[in-house]
Amino acid sequence: MMGRERAIIRWDVHRRLLLEELRRLEQARSPAEGKKDAEEAANERLAELRARLKAMGPSPKAKMG
Repeated sequence: MMGRERAIIRWDVHRRLLLEELRRLEQARSPAEGKKDAEEAANERLAELRARLKAMGPSPKAKMG
């Protein structure tokens, strides 16, 4: 039973870290000229984080109801 709880906690922590990094990147993006490379790199990183979040799938925690 303990392994299941660890899997849930690990999933939840990993998801929260990804969401926090996504939030920080989205806030840091600002449309400024001359920073095309930085903006493209940020967009690539955002796409990568979103893909990782999607790949995680739903929580391993059983839902009630």
